[in-house]
Amino acid sequence: MRGFGSSSIPKGELEAYSRQSLVSDVDALRKHYCGDDGSFAMLVGHDWGGVVVWATLEAFGHGPTKIAKSAVLINAPHPRIFSNYIYTPKQALKSWYIFCFQLYWFPEFFLHRTQSLYYSSHEVEYQHLVNGLGLSISNDKASCTAETNVNEEESTCSVSKDAKMPYTTIEVERNLAIFKEALTDRDRIHAMLSYYRAMTAGFWSEPRVELSLVNQAIRWLHNSNGNGNEGSDEASEQPMDSSTLSSRGVSIPTMILWGKKDKFLGEELASAPDGLLENYQGTKFFDDAGHWVHWEKPLETAEALIQFANTHNKGQPAV
Repeated sequence: MRGFGSSSIPKGELEAYSRQSLVSDVDALRKHYCGDDGSFAMLVGHDWGGVVVWATLEAFGHGPTKIAKSAVLINAPHPRIFSNYIYTPKQALKSWYIFCFQLYWFPEFFLHRTQSLYYSSHEVEYQHLVNGLGLSISNDKASCTAETNVNEEESTCSVSKDAKMPYTTIEVERNLAIFKEALTDRDRIHAMLSYYRAMTAGFWSEPRVELSLVNQAIRWLHNSNGNGNEGSDEASEQPMDSSTLSSRGVSIPTMILWGKKDKFLGEELASAPDGLLENYQGTKFFDDAGHWVHWEKPLETAEALIQFANTHNKGQPAV
């Protein structure tokens, strides 16, 4: 994903985070690793990664050469489903931060300043990250079933006095280091916020939909802050033709995994637009998991993915 982790950070307008540009990234990866006529064994996306998977399925989920043999969405709403609920009182309260992210420079300043002060002032406490990300962690010791290759002292599920997960202390520290690097880097914070701004500016609208005055105002604000004339990176120089992003039926076997305790997305979003998925394999809900199902229930998530892949990936192993 552009701007996340060690990925490159595009320079320029919000088009760099448009639906067309991000789908083109996925297709470029397919061609690089699988060849022009090859397919991924499985596409799995969570949150924004899942939103990109939805768009990719609509672009390449039909015809003789498909983007993947199967696909799984993890707590990732389809943009059209999300747009139907975003202004309802329940979802608007859950998504309050999206509206705040539309401001320019202040979210970057606030997030960078507060995170930098936090990480530099004292040792990171895992429970702080748990609360901030909306993780749902079980305190039941019986649920600690991790098996690791590290020594016995590190092979423990206890990561704080209040939280328990099937991870070792050393694994938690590695994850925290990744978050620390991302959340104290102003450029990466700007990149992550650009996804939300591109969405509200109309770059994730259905093809040929006219932008509203609000959309145009957001674009103007972005460009007036010195971001409109920097050009775009190599991957977005020739974005996919938007006409290929129509909503034709997706024939790829597709499943949705969803944590019911998600603090950011209501479970009513765990569906696909009517008529989109021709091979919909249903939604599997996790009653005691939140937004980060693959972290909170890693063993169950892995089992579901492998079983799904082995069922639908004919002649192509899941792992």
